[in-house]
Amino acid sequence: MDEFLEIVTGLNHRPDGFDEIPNIFSTNLSISARKRLEKYIHKLIALTAAAYPDEGFDRQLERIVQWFMGRDSLLGTISQSLHYHLTSTDGKKLSDMPYNAVPTHTGLSVIGRVALQDTHVGGCPVSKSTLVECRLDSLNGTSDRERLRFFGAGAHLCLGRPLALMFTEIFAQEISKRDYGLKIVDFQAKKDDVFDLAAVFQVQKIYFSAMD
Repeated sequence: MDEFLEIVTGLNHRPDGFDEIPNIFSTNLSISARKRLEKYIHKLIALTAAAYPDEGFDRQLERIVQWFMGRDSLLGTISQSLHYHLTSTDGKKLSDMPYNAVPTHTGLSVIGRVALQDTHVGGCPVSKSTLVECRLDSLNGTSDRERLRFFGAGAHLCLGRPLALMFTEIFAQEISKRDYGLKIVDFQAKKDDVFDLAAVFQVQKIYFSAMD
């Protein structure tokens, strides 16, 4: 994932001294985590300016934002979808069980929207200025068309959707070529208040003879 985003943004986002980066979207960051995140951002701005001195500051920030806005959500979406796929295949040959090019599960389970006027949602009254939490994970496992709503719609359509779908399509093509199976040995969710990420994702290869 890091390699893909480094190609897209043209940046190396793991400078020396920064291994585990706090989630910029988290509402539970400690003071020390916020200071570490701020230090990381300043370091990244300096590295970006040095790498692209002829670009304006806004363009340099766009490269950084592409990383922050895309990495964890895409990583979560891929890990959740892959976990679902491998659970379904249960060690069968991957080339016999094509991987879906549209993510089956999202790594961003909830988004918040503020009501612009008094309205009703699902029969429930919602007052103007109320924060409404939308469960994107309720679309998990639905049709391809419905799951595209993982990326929002209308004015809130995710700007990274084309890149995310391109990455998923490449990933699907590659994993569907494999003539072996993958069986999940260990899967543990990462504690995160924003994204559904995997802290541990361990698999075992299952090989097949030429007769299989």
